[in-house]
Amino acid sequence: MKRTGWIVAVVVAAVITFFGFRGPSDRELIDQAITESTRAGREGRPGGVLEYLSKSLKVNQIEYSGSRFDISRFVRESRPDVQLDNRVVEVDEAAGTAIVTASAKVSASIFGMGEISREIDKVRVHLERQDSRKWLLFPAKIWRIVSVDAPNVDIPSLFSQ
Repeated sequence: MKRTGWIVAVVVAAVITFFGFRGPSDRELIDQAITESTRAGREGRPGGVLEYLSKSLKVNQIEYSGSRFDISRFVRESRPDVQLDNRVVEVDEAAGTAIVTASAKVSASIFGMGEISREIDKVRVHLERQDSRKWLLFPAKIWRIVSVDAPNVDIPSLFSQ
């Protein structure tokens, strides 16, 4: 009986180790980060957006100076709908970085100003691969958005009439 217990324990440990270290490809994780964060924004779920944002987020080369609370409130109240069309993904696996270039359609309800909608060409979303934990135990990797570049767009004026 003891021998059977050890065999079962070894098999379970091998399965856990195999699934803990193996995971989706980098491209799948990048697509997941973009898709899940935009879906969470549209649904007004700040946690789903913050999960994929770096703590040192930059927009048009300027470090975001607000707090994560500000982002949470904006997502909850405005429910921004960001659609990235015609995505082109460039991955540098050795450096752990990626750039997603796309055309963006952005709309949101801005604090009593009504619905704002804009189209922006050649938006570049920069991501970095970062280590994380799955179920607090297994090593995992996650891609986080570290910067967004929208050429020829003044971000404060983006959400004004």
